[in-house]
Amino acid sequence: MGKRKRTKVEKTSRTVLAGCLMAGLLLPGAAWAETGAAAETQTAPAASAPASEGGSSAVGSLPALVPLREASEQLGAVVIYKSSDRSVSIQWAGRLIRLSHEGITVEAEGQQTAALSAKPTVGSEGRLYLPLDAFRQAFGIQADWSDKDGIEPGANETAARAALFMRQLASGKVQDAGALLDSQLAAVLPPDKLAALPQQIVSAFGPPARLDRVSVEDNGVHVNAKLSYTSKLKAPFAIEIRFNHDGEIDDLYIPSTPEAGYAAPDYDDPSAYAEEQVTVGEGTFALPGTLTIPASGEPSAVAVLVHGSGPEDRDESIGAAKTFRDLAVGLAKEGIATIRYEKRTREHTMQSATPDLTVNEETIDDALLAAEKVRSDPRFAGKPVVVIGHSQGAMLVPRLLNQDKDKAVDAAVLMAGPAEPLEDLMLTQYENAVDRAVAAGQPDEVVSQLKQQAEAWKMTLGVIKNEAYTADDYPANLRIPNARWWFDFRNYNGPEIARTQSVPLFILQGANDVQVDASNLDGWKSALAGRADVQYELYPKLNHLFVPSDQPSTGAEYFVPGNVPLQVSEDIASWIGKLPKK
Repeated sequence: MGKRKRTKVEKTSRTVLAGCLMAGLLLPGAAWAETGAAAETQTAPAASAPASEGGSSAVGSLPALVPLREASEQLGAVVIYKSSDRSVSIQWAGRLIRLSHEGITVEAEGQQTAALSAKPTVGSEGRLYLPLDAFRQAFGIQADWSDKDGIEPGANETAARAALFMRQLASGKVQDAGALLDSQLAAVLPPDKLAALPQQIVSAFGPPARLDRVSVEDNGVHVNAKLSYTSKLKAPFAIEIRFNHDGEIDDLYIPSTPEAGYAAPDYDDPSAYAEEQVTVGEGTFALPGTLTIPASGEPSAVAVLVHGSGPEDRDESIGAAKTFRDLAVGLAKEGIATIRYEKRTREHTMQSATPDLTVNEETIDDALLAAEKVRSDPRFAGKPVVVIGHSQGAMLVPRLLNQDKDKAVDAAVLMAGPAEPLEDLMLTQYENAVDRAVAAGQPDEVVSQLKQQAEAWKMTLGVIKNEAYTADDYPANLRIPNARWWFDFRNYNGPEIARTQSVPLFILQGANDVQVDASNLDGWKSALAGRADVQYELYPKLNHLFVPSDQPSTGAEYFVPGNVPLQVSEDIASWIGKLPKK
């Protein structure tokens, strides 16, 4: 029988998966006595028997067989042998596969999904085997097996390929793992950096012990596999592995904190709007986004939502809050369309983490691309295009307007926008954290650590503020992460730039904001006192995420479910409705 031609992805897969064995560092599988199961199954020849066509192991005249533990652990599964009843349990990505003398059952998310008629076989060397078709059914994937290359998930088996990549890293198979990367990511993550990734994960979260769940989503730019683990410290850990549409890994993202149970607001009426998946920009840094349009199909305006600092997603998910999602559905209720998108440092985390990253590349370029996208959409012809920036996104609005050469933006809303340079605000935040810790009676070691952080930032601040230094020339003994970004941003003062601009502004502030306190609103008012086209609003209980909190904000309440009040969207819509007609 002639062999079919392999695709480019399959050829790459066969090359890079060679030699993946059971060695466990990051995801250790429990040792289990395979020989103990021999009494329950018939004996078969060892794994060194001749391979069948396609490279799969064959034992005697039986169909292609897979060494169960080895193949399972290559996918990051935990294999447990229970001596009391001589059964085997395999835990993988929300699946529980049980093998006993009664047969094979498969549960997914706690519900039995299959009972397989296949019987496991024990080789003469004591290894437990399963027919390849049964292995595929048990794991719910299409995959091949060969003694040379190990487990080979199909080109479209994103979940299994992602799990295999993690296992390769954990097992020290850096060359094999690196061969799964596309050329752009491989340039950013050479072997030494890739090899360091498992230890960085262990240092931050503890050794991951079990792969609990894998979810896969195609967002139009990447096919994302999100792998959720439980560590040996019982701490959750997740990683998003981003594949391009050729099946190569294009980027990685590790959330620093888990999401904490967001609940949609009571004013969220799905019948009041429609959502479209869109792409902002093109090429290497294209961004997936969501366009939310009122159900009427005739919005009165369209808003571009611009993120705060950090690698934010399109919803601005922080803890249990999703500030931008709440705004999108709230504004849709008021007849205003919105476009929101993944931030570049979120969707292209590793590839954007270069020494040359600037504020423009992180925020402004993509915001202007989004504004131009909706401006050119015939459905919004003649409608105002309004930028709504939050936190860092708000303070950068004046710079964005200066760079809006095509005049795509008609008005802007600033939410919790700092009125002072960001580097100065950070020192204020560090010092306030010390004061709060002292007032709360925190242990001396906690207060001491916070003081050290404040002093360290003072030293960094002295370098950033020194006009004699640049990103290419500053003291070598003081390393500044993202130095070019900081020197690009230094002494930036949004209110001073906005003083001479003429685009109408609506500046909102929460009075219970621990990150950007209400004094910043006064800073904007003072600088813009000479402008008649600026409106201000202070909300008594709202924190930095524009979620109400009855207690003074500390940031801890971010992990308590809450929503942006509809009043905020109503106020924005009312202000937009009063803008001069085009």
